[in-house]
Amino acid sequence: LVEITGYQFGNSSFNDTAQKVRIRKDVAPKLESLIDDAAKEGIYLNFSPEKNYGSGYRTFEGSKKAKAEMTKKGTPHLAADPGYSTHNLGAGIDFAFSADYDTAVKQLNWLKENGAKYGFAPYSPNGTGEPDYNLNLHPTEKDDDEVWHWDYRPDLMETN
Repeated sequence: LVEITGYQFGNSSFNDTAQKVRIRKDVAPKLESLIDDAAKEGIYLNFSPEKNYGSGYRTFEGSKKAKAEMTKKGTPHLAADPGYSTHNLGAGIDFAFSADYDTAVKQLNWLKENGAKYGFAPYSPNGTGEPDYNLNLHPTEKDDDEVWHWDYRPDLMETN
């Protein structure tokens, strides 16, 4: 595993408030390129705060904590059962979208339009294997939208 930082544009405009995330070594270069290229277009991506269980690589214990927290909030469907998350493989990323709705829409749209170029896709609900591009920034309790969760899926990578 390696550690990288969100909202980083080269070395010149490092953001001191950026979150760090641990991710598999083979995933890191693609994720760093995605973050840098988005920033070149004025889209600044960051990761969700660690919250004691991680927004990148997550241990089995971390997955238990995430599931317990979501269950306590009444949204257990928003956390995978321990051992069934791409976070456990170091291939899942939780992005933090802006609190400003218009900016968040731009961030999400950029990821939808460009994520596959870097091998990233929205998570696959219900184990279908197909990414869910019908994401909602404000999911209802019944939605299974983890709009923030993206997986490294080199099998879906677009080649240009």
